[in-house]
Amino acid sequence: MLERSRLVGYLLVFMIATSAFLPRYSATTPNSIGCNGQISDWAQDEKCGVRNGTEFYVTWNATHVFFAWNGTNLDGEGDLFIYLNTTVGGCNQTTDWSGTHTLPFLADYGYCVENAGYYALRSASSGWNDMGITLPSPYIGYSNNRLTELALTRESIGNPVWLEVVAFLQEETSSRVLVSYPTKNAIGHTAENFTAYYSFRLIDGYSPATMCGINDLDTIPPNIINLEYNASAIENMQIYINYTINEIGGGLNHTYIRYTTNNWATFTDLIPQSISGDYFSGNYSACIGSYNAGTLVEFAIFACDFSGNEFWLNNNSENYKIHVYSGLGGDSQPPSISSTMHSPTLPVVGQKINITTVVTDNVGVSVVYLHWTTDNWANIFDTQMYPFVNGIYYLEIGPFTAGTTVKYVIHALDTSNNEAWDNNYGQDYVINVGMDVTPPVIDTPSHVPSSPISGEQITIFVNVTDVNSITNVFVRYTTNNWSSYNDEVMENVVGTEYSANIGSFASGTWIYYAICAVDGAGNTAWMNNNNMNYLIIVGSGVDQTPPIITDVMHTPLTPLPGANVVIQAHVFDESGIQNVSVGWTSNNWQSVNYAMMTNIGNNDYSVSIGGFSDGTTVYYFIRAYDVLGNVAYDTASGFYYTFTVSSSGDDIPPYIESHSLIPSAPMGMQNVSVLCNAYDYGSGMRNVTIRWTDNN
Repeated sequence: MLERSRLVGYLLVFMIATSAFLPRYSATTPNSIGCNGQISDWAQDEKCGVRNGTEFYVTWNATHVFFAWNGTNLDGEGDLFIYLNTTVGGCNQTTDWSGTHTLPFLADYGYCVENAGYYALRSASSGWNDMGITLPSPYIGYSNNRLTELALTRESIGNPVWLEVVAFLQEETSSRVLVSYPTKNAIGHTAENFTAYYSFRLIDGYSPATMCGINDLDTIPPNIINLEYNASAIENMQIYINYTINEIGGGLNHTYIRYTTNNWATFTDLIPQSISGDYFSGNYSACIGSYNAGTLVEFAIFACDFSGNEFWLNNNSENYKIHVYSGLGGDSQPPSISSTMHSPTLPVVGQKINITTVVTDNVGVSVVYLHWTTDNWANIFDTQMYPFVNGIYYLEIGPFTAGTTVKYVIHALDTSNNEAWDNNYGQDYVINVGMDVTPPVIDTPSHVPSSPISGEQITIFVNVTDVNSITNVFVRYTTNNWSSYNDEVMENVVGTEYSANIGSFASGTWIYYAICAVDGAGNTAWMNNNNMNYLIIVGSGVDQTPPIITDVMHTPLTPLPGANVVIQAHVFDESGIQNVSVGWTSNNWQSVNYAMMTNIGNNDYSVSIGGFSDGTTVYYFIRAYDVLGNVAYDTASGFYYTFTVSSSGDDIPPYIESHSLIPSAPMGMQNVSVLCNAYDYGSGMRNVTIRWTDNN
């Protein structure tokens, strides 16, 4: 532990060299940073996040990885640490520096910067002691330039291909975390438990910030699917094993096929060839050789991710078995081809096409080809199809441009070299690629924190999908009821999830926002809460109690067609009422209307709606916001308030009760007051009169 005369805070950046690429804007890797305190050296597409007045950047070249933290004076406001993991092992606890924090992965190295007088690389294997190596000169942020730039040689951290990163700023006088990246991570605690991290692929031609993924704590092992092999084989015929791995967490570290031909007296571990895919998923294939008749080949498949999670696919501990036969007997029967099809049947530009067929043979299938063209057979492609199960073979082709016509047939050979063709009875199979006119699909967005207070940055999340590629997602928001607005580009954090940071804002600010997405074909979609937009109200952090709504009523109780209906409610809040509205529907919630209610005095609010046609049933509820953004709803316990319009009107007379005289025993020439209670549950009271006589 570093000897110091005072407690200092840290900025911690944790990386596992397993999944790596960070975002850039108008620049792609490789990029070299001079570490000279110039923020202009960094592109917007290298900025991974913005939070609480700070910015976090990453980029790399062939020999170095570069980091920048902008917005902190490290000579008094905190210290900068970078922790790295380049192997499966490591440590998931930070160095004990006024306390420890828990990482979402295992780290191997730590780059520590207290100020310009101290910076060093540490290792987990030595208990987070200094490694004593010379580091590239950093630029340390101070009061006149709050930008910190750091460089590490890739060799010093094990020459990683992928990187996983967590960054945070720790308070000087305690271990309390002030800022953390990714922004999904919590802040404000002295023993923080980080659950999310950036993933980067350290290759050329990428924009780091736009390509980075944000992952949660990985405890899930890889998943092996789509295993393809033939349970029987002909002697001297090459045996192929194909499979797919899905790894949604820490990234795939390695996989191999373990097989034996002598009942496990000995075995071989064979690393397969990666056919296609990326860091998180991929297709693998391996040839395990050819064998004499009578051989029994047994195998299982192993996969391990960079978080150390392991998985064996071994047929429920029975292992998979391949029997080798002689193939003798003068076979002259060709393979049988059936059930040829493609999906989707009407693909659009940007979509890949999956072609499947079923091929069987009395002895054994040797190979199946897709024989296809995109220019009416002027140029021809013969592509080998992959075996699946039960005689199914498949191949994925495309995507293609709009207007492309793909024609294809199936060509199959068995182990005796008999061949068969499926050309759709001489018509060929035909695929016409159309225009993409379907806009992206945007899910309902969310924001963190759900109830922001003054000074807090707000992160908006949304999932966006499309049959084509997504080219742009942004959030449009306003703080002045659309007199003006801002567009903030949302980053693709992982999978279909996008996020953007906005703010911070003053207490009492009303933020309306909507999400826009554009696909590769130029189709545009908006998610704007049925044209009402989404609302965030910034509070002060003090009053979190919503308003109290009571005494909801409407008159008349049974309105006539065309008549207006007056809805009233009593609303109270200690901090003051911002507004009160009634939400109502006349078509059983197919659409909802809102009408602002007017304060008529004594915290009573009123609004008139209507008129409505005969037989209309209206359901309504009351919504109230206080000045700090706390909201309350009165939905009549989920049953909603309701009335039905009737042309028969109200046939129930008013009620009169509790009448009395004042004084009760008047004297001569004394005035008398008559009091009574009169009310009506139908159309409401029109007037009350008294009829009297002094002569019987």
